[in-house]
Amino acid sequence: MASTPFRFVDIGPWPMGMNTVLPDTELPKEALRDAVNVNLLVSGVPETRLNWEQVHQGDAHSFFQHDGRAFGVVDGVVGELTESGFTGTASAEGPIDWTVLNDEPVFVTPSGVFHLSGQRIASQGDADDVDESLIPLPGGHLVEYWNGRLVVARGSALLFSEPLRYGAHNPLKGYYQLEARPTWMAALETGIYVGLKNRVVFLSGRSPYDLGVTTVANRSAPGMGLVVSSALIGDDRIQSPRVAVFFTEKGFTIGTPDGMVIYPQKGVVSDLPLFRGKLIVDRNRIFAVRGF
Repeated sequence: MASTPFRFVDIGPWPMGMNTVLPDTELPKEALRDAVNVNLLVSGVPETRLNWEQVHQGDAHSFFQHDGRAFGVVDGVVGELTESGFTGTASAEGPIDWTVLNDEPVFVTPSGVFHLSGQRIASQGDADDVDESLIPLPGGHLVEYWNGRLVVARGSALLFSEPLRYGAHNPLKGYYQLEARPTWMAALETGIYVGLKNRVVFLSGRSPYDLGVTTVANRSAPGMGLVVSSALIGDDRIQSPRVAVFFTEKGFTIGTPDGMVIYPQKGVVSDLPLFRGKLIVDRNRIFAVRGF
């Protein structure tokens, strides 16, 4: 990460700086009423204010947030990032993906789904509860929690765990075949939004055995999809507590539990570049971050 603030657009300048005394009708054109998270240079041009500091140096990727905590991979080690540095807990080769299970983060690699400690999620219950038709849930490149199951994207298929047996998979019927490799998933109780190469689909249903597929949007940015509280969106058309958010050429896009898609920035932005990255929630804002 570079330590130099950067400017998204050139606005201003306001060489007279901020003026919070005069009424709006008497404010000079060279003065600025208010500004948030920026510094004004001597020339009056605003510059983004730094709001981070480096706590660890290394090859870092696959970041994830949960309950005010941050996790990721640094130099091939999975762990937690804090203000004091990085604490590693397990090893991982290459990118990983995250979800939350029983209020704790878990991650997926091509070889399986693991707790933060590096222990693989158990595939069977008690010794007397062994089902020989089940196998350990395979790994993949994406993972989501959905209605008492884990969903793993492996290649172009979605693999489902058994209900409440998160490490167990039925290879005969616990899957859904897609046309292409998913780049992100966002699971609501009523279905799963999935980003594919050339479109976004909504797999409506509450179990892997009653899914229906509908195309709901064109191309989306690879990796940029997540589920957020609808209170963060503030749209009166949304009545459900949670919604999916993904990034398209029209900006941040909302997917509701009934498969309806809303473009809050329609008419304001268009033809945005669809780079690979992540959506990050910071307090009451959603950021599209490139290259995560």
